[in-house]
Amino acid sequence: MGWNYRVMRHEPDAPDAADGKREVWYAIHEVFYQTDSADDRSVDASETRYTEDPVAVVADDVDEMRWVLEQMLAALDKPILEYRE
Repeated sequence: MGWNYRVMRHEPDAPDAADGKREVWYAIHEVFYQTDSADDRSVDASETRYTEDPVAVVADDVDEMRWVLEQMLAALDKPILEYRE
């Protein structure tokens, strides 16, 4: 099973009680694909598993942190997935 970072669009099921609007927001998640050969540019979120919470930038050293950030930046060039609870 392959994985990478992806941008996911979050939209709550219910509108905000204060103003009646739905606050849409975006975050980076780890996304896991059913197979290593999955096309991450055309796969739908329903065909994946992903972290419940967005991910933070955490690393053992600066070089690893650079790698994580580069992978997260690459997520910005891929289609956005819809987050479903």
